[in-house]
Amino acid sequence: MSVAHLSSISKSATPVGFDSQQMLTDLAGFFDERQQAMTFYFGSAGASASSHEQEDCRLRSLISHGQSTVPGAETDLELLRSLESEIRLHPRLFRAVFASSKHELRHYIVLPVATDVGVLHFGRHFELLQLMRALEASQPYAVFLVENGKARVLKARGHAIEECEELRQEADIGLHPHNEREGWPHRVDANAEERVDRFLRQFAENARDYLWSIGGRQVVVGCRNAVWNKLQAEFARIGVNKTDRFHLTGFGMTLPEVLRLASAVHYRLQELGYKAFWNTLSADAGHASTDIEEILKHLQQGRVRQLFLGVVPECERMECPSCDSWYPVGTAICINCKNTVYATPVAELIVRKALQTGVEIIAPPPERLHGMQTGALLRY
Repeated sequence: MSVAHLSSISKSATPVGFDSQQMLTDLAGFFDERQQAMTFYFGSAGASASSHEQEDCRLRSLISHGQSTVPGAETDLELLRSLESEIRLHPRLFRAVFASSKHELRHYIVLPVATDVGVLHFGRHFELLQLMRALEASQPYAVFLVENGKARVLKARGHAIEECEELRQEADIGLHPHNEREGWPHRVDANAEERVDRFLRQFAENARDYLWSIGGRQVVVGCRNAVWNKLQAEFARIGVNKTDRFHLTGFGMTLPEVLRLASAVHYRLQELGYKAFWNTLSADAGHASTDIEEILKHLQQGRVRQLFLGVVPECERMECPSCDSWYPVGTAICINCKNTVYATPVAELIVRKALQTGVEIIAPPPERLHGMQTGALLRY
């Protein structure tokens, strides 16, 4: 899974991007015996005229509730107060804060995802399910506009898109169309096809390298049919498989226009990935599971290689803080180490165990679950 880099800071928090699997693992393994590990999620799907006041009220209400229910959390809550002006300016961003003043840890993540969320939780562990869904919704992907020996290079993520002007490509391939909107001209010189093939071959390799550099998995291309037929073959040759296109209406398209068309293709590619997971699960049921209890057992044994986080039952298990064993609700003492066990949501337990055992996680955002259940593909 592609993520954005997350840094640990002791005295202040700065929004950062995040692409370190190790940092996710560290968050999953964090434990605070005082039950003051703070998880904060905040975001808005809309931006109405009154949204500033609404966001201020929501944030202050969360902080006030935290003050009244968690003594000693003032230092961490002060960090949330410092975000008021930033949230007011940019409400349509997903924000996550993970903090523990005792351990001098503050992690602040901002992602370009517009979703209505307002959560403040204190406990022994950080709650990570909503972060995983937001990361899935903001996976970076490469976008290219290709026409007549020219290529624009862009990076899209969630509802954000940026162009890399320094990577823009242009080559003289001897094509001189009478009308730019017609794409490839009917009249070309004798060597034009060879130059076109050479340009697209080099472009495909550059696209692959750029995709790797941004931590993405998908390539979305805006081009004409004639270009795409050639590019598909080049991408297949170099092993870039998650690709698709949209029709290029003009090389000078604005960024919002590009994002609108490219995001639709991106979502389609993600949906194909979800279907591929379930097709694999159905075809090899002996090395897969959709039963929550079995998935938990396989996670404990390190057998899960890929986890699809669909709908998870809203229930709990009793977890041991010492040996990480878990038991049915009602259990009081761990049978392995005799410590007192405590209740934890099954969904959060699954996420933490998956991150700690190096499992590839697919976590569609809530609006794209469509009732799909949770499933696991096993290593053996």
